[in-house]
Amino acid sequence: MNSKMPTKLIYDGNILRQERIAQNKSIGDIAYTLCSSSYQISDIELNSSTSYGFLRQIVIRRYAELLSIDLNTVITQFESDLDIIN
Repeated sequence: MNSKMPTKLIYDGNILRQERIAQNKSIGDIAYTLCSSSYQISDIELNSSTSYGFLRQIVIRRYAELLSIDLNTVITQFESDLDIIN
């Protein structure tokens, strides 16, 4: 199944952080569940640009799903779409 994934996305990591805290989950809990590092999760929450491109987009999407947040709430802007296979 093909879907569109932005090649560059601008998002609000603070929304993820606030919901994680509201659900009483630690960065370590999220990192473990997403098979990611605590550093990468913290980096995403801080909107840091020291990231991993396409992999980062996948982690952000899975992070939002894990917290039951609509991805459109987190993403503030898309730039040029790329077809991917789910």
